[in-house]
Amino acid sequence: MLLLPLRWLCARIGPFLVLLAGLWMFVQSSAVIAFGLITSPASFLVLRGVQGAGAAALTAVALTLLPRAFPSPDRREAALLGWSGVLLVGLAAGLMLGEKAFWMNLPLGVLSGATTLRLLRTRLAA
Repeated sequence: MLLLPLRWLCARIGPFLVLLAGLWMFVQSSAVIAFGLITSPASFLVLRGVQGAGAAALTAVALTLLPRAFPSPDRREAALLGWSGVLLVGLAAGLMLGEKAFWMNLPLGVLSGATTLRLLRTRLAA
């Protein structure tokens, strides 16, 4: 439901800003859940919704950037297959790890955010 509006937002403000916002939403909601700061089942559901919106932003960015990064149809197909494979591994790991998956999201999200900021800074400097 959010993919089309988020892809539109990528076209308007740029994919890097949407990526950073999605990462922030995903990591912050994971942190609140991981540290046990949830006060009720309703707050857990709200945080999972925020996490889902952040994940939708990341998906919208990937679907925006992959065709640009891989203009050749063969390479684009391989990139989309690789991206899909990583998503499936993440889904399976989340199901197997249970609540520990929220802890796993924290370092991965911080690393992704730092890498994005570095790439954005390099791109703006060019």
